Amino acid sequence: MFRESTSKTFPVLAIITVLLTGSTLAFYFLVGDQVLNEKSLYIDQIIFEWTTAMPDWVKQIMLWVTKVGSVPALTATSLLLMGYFLLFSTYSKWFAAYFAVNMIGISGITKALKIFYSRPRPDETEFGGTSASFPSGHTSGAVAFFGFIIYIVLVSNLSSSAKWAINLFSAFMIAAISISRVFGHIHYPTDVIAGLGIGFSWLFISILALEMTLMREEKSHVVKKDSMQA
Repeated sequence: MFRESTSKTFPVLAIITVLLTGSTLAFYFLVGDQVLNEKSLYIDQIIFEWTTAMPDWVKQIMLWVTKVGSVPALTATSLLLMGYFLLFSTYSKWFAAYFAVNMIGISGITKALKIFYSRPRPDETEFGGTSASFPSGHTSGAVAFFGFIIYIVLVSNLSSSAKWAINLFSAFMIAAISISRVFGHIHYPTDVIAGLGIGFSWLFISILALEMTLMREEKSHVVKKDSMQA
């Protein structure tokens, strides 16, 4: 079963969305010029030195983890979740609609930013990468997908232990996929930070829009019910 609205926490959700989006815009503003001028940031070099010193077996694990956040993997799991929403669940179909907006939207936003900044991948990358480097698409996609799962679980009527288990796993996957993009120098660390920022911002915007839709739907049902009883 599912609790379809979190209207009591809506103001908090709105504030978090504004703060996240504002912080992300500030980060892009501060870092953007250096990225456009293809300058290397100090934080990138420091973190690269740390990851280079890691044992080879750690890099191999990170390479496996990064495949979980690939476009084919996230697309397949997203379609499965969409199918569940539409065909088997008792959840409002709005969840399927806004999940689609969340995933398709983050893909489009990330691609647009990659085209705009056109930052080359690190010269010493070991595992390739065909698109521009900034921001990290694996990171933004993982945030959008697993973040939406965390939201679904939080507003569900699952047991507390089940919520903790699922959401800790989802949070771990966001962190692991994000970190894995730095190992092997697939992305600069600032690419990953940018992916986290835009991923969480768009995720909260999507959730906020979903909550607004659900609240309007609930109000219309109440009005309709009152008019029928009058």
